[in-house]
Amino acid sequence: MRNRLAIPATVLLIFIVIISALPLCIQYVATSQVRELGMGELTIENVDFNPFTLELVIDQYNLTHENQQYLLGNRLAVDLAWSELVTGRIGIEKIALTQAEFWARETPEGEWLLVPPMKTSTTEDSAATSPLEYVLNSLSITETSVHIEGQQISGDFELPNLDLNDLANFESEVSDTTTQVSANWGDATITIDTHKELMADEPPFEVKLQITSLSLTDFQKLAGLPELDGRVNATIDLHGKLNRSPLIDSDDPLGLSITADISVTVTDLSAQDPAGVIQLGVHETSWQGSLEATVSEAGTQYSMMGDLSVSSAAARQGETTVIGWNKATITGLSLDSAQNIGFSELGFRGLKLFGKESPALETTLTITDLSLVPGQTVNLNKVDLSNIRGNLLINENGELELLEDINNLSNAFLLDEESTGAVSAEEETNPMAISLGGFSANGTLLFKDSSISPAFQQEITLEEISLGTVNSAQADNPTDVKIRSSLDEYSRIDIDASTTLLAVKPDISSAITVKQLPLDKISVYLEKAIGYEVKTGQLDLDSTIKLKNQHVEAGFDVLLRKFKVAPTERSDVDNELGMPLGAALNLVRDSDDNITLDGIKISGDLNDPAVSVRQLIIKAVSKALLAGTMTYFKFALQPYGAALMAAQAIGKQAGKVSLDPLKMQSQRPLIALDNADYPDRLVDLMNQRPQLHLVLCGEASTVSDIPEPPAPEPAEPAIPSAAVDAESADTIPEINASHTAEQVVEVVNHTPMLTALADERAGAIKALLFNKGIPSERLLICKSTLNDDPDGARVTLSID
Repeated sequence: MRNRLAIPATVLLIFIVIISALPLCIQYVATSQVRELGMGELTIENVDFNPFTLELVIDQYNLTHENQQYLLGNRLAVDLAWSELVTGRIGIEKIALTQAEFWARETPEGEWLLVPPMKTSTTEDSAATSPLEYVLNSLSITETSVHIEGQQISGDFELPNLDLNDLANFESEVSDTTTQVSANWGDATITIDTHKELMADEPPFEVKLQITSLSLTDFQKLAGLPELDGRVNATIDLHGKLNRSPLIDSDDPLGLSITADISVTVTDLSAQDPAGVIQLGVHETSWQGSLEATVSEAGTQYSMMGDLSVSSAAARQGETTVIGWNKATITGLSLDSAQNIGFSELGFRGLKLFGKESPALETTLTITDLSLVPGQTVNLNKVDLSNIRGNLLINENGELELLEDINNLSNAFLLDEESTGAVSAEEETNPMAISLGGFSANGTLLFKDSSISPAFQQEITLEEISLGTVNSAQADNPTDVKIRSSLDEYSRIDIDASTTLLAVKPDISSAITVKQLPLDKISVYLEKAIGYEVKTGQLDLDSTIKLKNQHVEAGFDVLLRKFKVAPTERSDVDNELGMPLGAALNLVRDSDDNITLDGIKISGDLNDPAVSVRQLIIKAVSKALLAGTMTYFKFALQPYGAALMAAQAIGKQAGKVSLDPLKMQSQRPLIALDNADYPDRLVDLMNQRPQLHLVLCGEASTVSDIPEPPAPEPAEPAIPSAAVDAESADTIPEINASHTAEQVVEVVNHTPMLTALADERAGAIKALLFNKGIPSERLLICKSTLNDDPDGARVTLSID
């Protein structure tokens, strides 16, 4: 009896020993395997295993590798299934993970590790083994967190509760699965709902991710975003399928591909940079499209395509709106992990740029067909700005407010050289090329200059602005430029040009037409250029301008209507003309009060530091005025040689142009017969130039205007000391050594008569011209003079 009981007792004892030792064996095997695989050190405080129910419980486990924590848990319970053991697979009814912490780390090579890396086998005869097959029916995770430590993303992902039910093996015929995850990231709530056969070979799936009040500080390094403060709400919907074949067919533990439709909605996004320079607010952003991604040891490769819309967005710097819009849409947007970007159309409605009370620019922007290849080129088919409403404001300091705002923004974000990194020689010599198929714009701009008093303000209507093809890689190729604009219903400025727009020193060939430009409105700017205030005036201009290799050639045809100026200071124009500008203008002003200057030519080398465009224009206009004056007088006063007289006088008599003198009969106040038609020419001139004044200066000759003296009486001639009185002293011609005493006495004696004759001559010509219709106020008589010219019986004429 005793022997019969000994065998069962021994078996039972062995069984008990085995059962008792099995947890220790499991603990030893697990820790040894981890060590042998080079995965670090695994410590387990306690293992419980029930061989009858196949329930395995591991308490207080800890996995470290090279002094880094990878896994720390309180309790891991595994329920094994007897039914699967006979098939050669491990059957797991349920895994329950409680109070566990995982660490996901990114290596310098960009690989993510959730567990420590295993040692690589160097045995030549080692062969790849088939992956261990298992069946997992249920997974439960409670109070678990994942600590993410990467180069571009870091944070803590909390899983308060995760239940996965009815999970299946790698077969497609298994039943649907529903998963619900409620997690915390910081103080944000993240909810994930998934449906479909998650463990099949190519399982279709549905995932909905709901993020509520996620702090951007916890997510700042994702995709290289700058540090931001703010919160975001988001909803992400994915519908697609997974392909886990890489996981089965290779040793790559991360092998996975995803094909899905994706919908992303982000609401109430608000953020600011840590310095508080820029505040960002977005009401709603939505994305509808598709996603293809592959996850492997080599990294994550993805491509997305779809439509994006962003409504009611604004980025502000203090009280200034840097950029904002009512609605932005991008259709056909594509992007991938290589940072290639493209879209079929980008549109901004109500786009606003830089402004406080009102934006510097508000417009509708449309960009079609963009493709961007990083480091190579940006291709744009067309950029269109329509319905522009903008403000170009110059403040009291003479600074354009838009540029000031941009400079302030740029200075706020200036990074030191260490943080930005040095630019490589290749990047310096091979910048990204930009290609633009065309540009168009229309709208209105309000220009206001507060640096002058009173402030200048003018609205400019941009009917059309267009550019042709522009390519920075072919900067020497010309681009067509077209501008059609107006200041009001009457004034126009039109430009047609061809220019190497992107060249370092552009070449330009242009035609500019200006119609009815009101010059009095821009008088304050002309004052600085010419030293004259414009009282009234209207400009028509036809011009051609060519600039090549910094050498400028230009031609202008100018028509000035009712152009009246008043001097403010002596100017460069006066110096060039040798007379005040007003006088020169009056010389070429016609009876309709118009000034026509055709054929103005400008030529100069702008590489010469001594040459300025302003000086070139002043010289050209002055030359045209002189040429116009001489041409007119030659036409109006022929055959009296007035053109030569005018040319000689300019530069010598400031404010006056001398005409040919009007010859008079000797000893009489009558016109010489060979000058009989000269007064009529003067009348025509005065009628055609109603702004001119004619100055008449009578002259008498001490040679031809003194009557023949009577026979001399025998008396000793003498020169009385009082013969030259103070009143007539300045009318006596200069007495030189050639004059005899008798002649001097004769001149002195006849001075009153000669002076009276000279005055009578000037008066007679004034009366004649007045009787022919010239107003007396335009006929000025100067003080008469005497001369010693045998042909000196005359009236000199000058224009004032």
